[in-house]
Amino acid sequence: MEKKSAASAKYDVLSHMLVTTNEGNFMNEMEITEKLMILLVGGFHTTSTVITCILKFSRVIYTDARSKQIWVSAAKRDGEPLNWEDIQKMKYSWNAASEVLKTHTTISRDVSTGPH
Repeated sequence: MEKKSAASAKYDVLSHMLVTTNEGNFMNEMEITEKLMILLVGGFHTTSTVITCILKFSRVIYTDARSKQIWVSAAKRDGEPLNWEDIQKMKYSWNAASEVLKTHTTISRDVSTGPH
């Protein structure tokens, strides 16, 4: 695997924010900080919101999704982590999470327009 020695907008979000311009203007430090915080908080709250809503609205969906996950993890050796192939086998869980995210937003403002 090739090791990257310099930041590049092609490889990470922060570098993208630092080198991208909007009509010749770079984002200032406060804009970058705000956008990164929204990404961090949104990533955390997305996961907790999905799990909470699945538990709240349908015990059947939760039970079905969990049983499929247990079935997939039971095929692994003790202590062996899940890999991408294992995650692909959990389509029911993915579909349940997608449906929750369609109806329950996790960030209540438009991040592209800045502070309100």
